[in-house]
Amino acid sequence: MEYEDRKKEIQARFTKLREEGKIDIKINKADLNKSFDTTEKIMKWLDHRAKWLSLHHSFEYKRREAWKKTFEYYKTDYPFTLNTKEEYQNMINTDPSYFEIADISNLTSMVIDYIDETIANLKSRQFEIKNLIEWRKFEHGA
Repeated sequence: MEYEDRKKEIQARFTKLREEGKIDIKINKADLNKSFDTTEKIMKWLDHRAKWLSLHHSFEYKRREAWKKTFEYYKTDYPFTLNTKEEYQNMINTDPSYFEIADISNLTSMVIDYIDETIANLKSRQFEIKNLIEWRKFEHGA
């Protein structure tokens, strides 16, 4: 699969995941009975995390292989001599064959970070629901 196509596919899946996150985190204040499904939602997001983590690991492996291959090229076949570690890093980071896989690996890492934040928000959701119930009791004099 071509780099641009793969990146667009991951971004589209990430956009869909963010929309799903907005819905799952939202608390229905009008009908609190529908808001007590936090455990199921956390399990669903843990499943998402496992799938994305597996994908990220595969891209991270490819990124490391690309780093090694690119480093060997600049170490042996490159027509100019590179003297410092920074020169090697700059050349490798700007090499298209490495940059593309590193970019996709970073994108999948961002998705995992988003999923982790969504899970954290879902965990704090129970506290918010409890406080909302207590506030409603206070408003009604109970």
